[in-house]
Amino acid sequence: MKPERFSAIRHACKMLRRNFRGYGLLSVTIVLSFSILLGYLCFVDAALYNRYKELFAAPEQVVIAYTYDREPVKIQAFSHMARYADPKAQMYYYVETAAPLTQFGNVTANLTFLPAGNYPVYQEVFSKDGTWNAAQEIRPILGRTSFSLKENEAIVNESFYAALGGDGTFPMELTVPFSWADGTTAVFSLQIVGVCGDEGIPQDMVKIAPDASGKMSGIVQIYLPQSILQGKSAADMENPKRAAWFYSENPQKIADCADQLQLAVNAVCRTQKSATEQIRVQKATKAAIAAIMLLLLGVNLYSSFSNALAERKYEIGIKRAIGASAWAIVRQFFMEGLLVMLANILLSVLLVADFLCVYKLYRLFAVGEQWVIAVSPYSAAMFGVCSIALTLVFCILFAYRSTQVEVVQYLKAE
Repeated sequence: MKPERFSAIRHACKMLRRNFRGYGLLSVTIVLSFSILLGYLCFVDAALYNRYKELFAAPEQVVIAYTYDREPVKIQAFSHMARYADPKAQMYYYVETAAPLTQFGNVTANLTFLPAGNYPVYQEVFSKDGTWNAAQEIRPILGRTSFSLKENEAIVNESFYAALGGDGTFPMELTVPFSWADGTTAVFSLQIVGVCGDEGIPQDMVKIAPDASGKMSGIVQIYLPQSILQGKSAADMENPKRAAWFYSENPQKIADCADQLQLAVNAVCRTQKSATEQIRVQKATKAAIAAIMLLLLGVNLYSSFSNALAERKYEIGIKRAIGASAWAIVRQFFMEGLLVMLANILLSVLLVADFLCVYKLYRLFAVGEQWVIAVSPYSAAMFGVCSIALTLVFCILFAYRSTQVEVVQYLKAE
């Protein structure tokens, strides 16, 4: 940087100190306005990110179609259609049903019968605000590392395991009474060999710790092998849920096949597409609101800069009277305006960052939620363009208007 530029910056800093009161009042307007603009953009981005972060973390290739028909005709027809639509797709069938565990109190077990082999297991999960649902993979977190189960082995969810008094030692015995559709009963004598998370169970139903009487209530999840049915099938169950799991590079085609057969379908790709549309609408809304805020910010800045300039007319008149050129005045006021704007924009960024950190801690300790601070490139670019544009426009306007002071008339009036 050339020496005269250093000199111009030093002089601008000196004038800022000398006119601290006027620039201080101007800074309040600038910091408040830019903080509101940036805070709005950041908060909307973070809210959208935290609403959909789990959804977009789910694999879009997964499709789960299911029916509550006891006969397998529909689900088998769907499988044939889906395989024709995508011959390379991976798939398997499984069955779910509910069984009361009266020996523990008011407890209902969701039984999932898995085929032999090491298949990935997914459960339908819902967002806390109910705006979306998706399929999330369930993984064992204790004991068995996969869902490859032998005839009497089982994996249960962690809350149920804790309520049973599990201490990490496997296997653990569990008896599950089961009623068939014809009125007969069976007793599954299981060996718990692993524990999975509580995903897929409504949060208000997860905690099933025994009460003072030793009884429990809630919903639990138990994964069993289909081989435990010993020749029986979903057709013998009272309320079976037949499901087919697909992993396809063309998930939309698989979901369309399920629609043709009027099957219930959980397609992550569709939910993500719907969320993307909502985000696009939010982006347009955000741009419109940001434009309105930018207009209000411009009006405030114009008024504030005009007030700051009015207090400097005598100074400008003296400098012009002793021979200062118009360019020297323009350069001085442009440099002052630039330093004020940059310093206040930086202060606004720091204030918004502090506010978001405080809000993050509030969500963590008051709500128990891992709230993530996120700013989209779109919002960052929008704020950057607004900041640069306003800085240049008002610094140039500030500098230009400083040369429009009627020097002679003003000094005569003084």
